[in-house]
Amino acid sequence: MWDSITQNINGHRVAKTIYGTIIILVVIVSIEDHPPTIAGTVATVIMTGLGVAVAEWYSDFIGKTIDEHHMLTTMERRKIIKDVSAVMTGAWLPLPFLIVAWFG
Repeated sequence: MWDSITQNINGHRVAKTIYGTIIILVVIVSIEDHPPTIAGTVATVIMTGLGVAVAEWYSDFIGKTIDEHHMLTTMERRKIIKDVSAVMTGAWLPLPFLIVAWFG
């Protein structure tokens, strides 16, 4: 059973998810000293996750294009998007807790 679970896990994407989560935890800790409203915190987390994902996409796209010495194929671009979606997923993991706190 464990083999069937682990064969579909991509270690690179797991690493990206952890990366995204750590970035958002840093953001949340940094705003702790001057806490905004819950809505402000939710907006900060969403926009930070999006900003990190766009930066990650851009750097991966440029780096891969330089490494491959050609414009990326559709499959190569899709792989980058999947990796970036892992960063955004990790960054947005705390959102359900913040939204629950928002509604009390």
